[in-house]
Amino acid sequence: MRRWANVSLLLLLIQPAAVLAQERLPIIDMHMHANPLRRDADGIPLRRLCNPRPCEGAPAQAKTTEDVLRLTLEAMDRNNIVLGFLSQYPLDRVYHWVDAA
Repeated sequence: MRRWANVSLLLLLIQPAAVLAQERLPIIDMHMHANPLRRDADGIPLRRLCNPRPCEGAPAQAKTTEDVLRLTLEAMDRNNIVLGFLSQYPLDRVYHWVDAA
C-alpha cells in the first residue's frame, strides 16, 4: 500500500510540471524603445547597434519606422510577450505604438 501511495504522490508532482512545460507563460518585457528608424544623411537606414561587436546574426529587416513597429509587435506575439515597458522621447512615439498595439 505504501508503495502505491509513493507512486501516486510522484505522479501528482510530475503531472503539473509536464503541463507547465507545455504551456507558454506570458512574458513582460521591461525594456523597449519606440525608436524611429535611424537614417544617414542620404536617407539610407543605418545598421542596428550591436553588442558585442562585430554584429552576429541576421541584419535588421526594418526599412521604415513603421516596419520597426510592425516587426516588434510580430515578435511580441510570436514570443507571448503580453506587456512591455515602453519609453521614448518625445512621448508621441510611445502613444503611437500603444495605439497600434
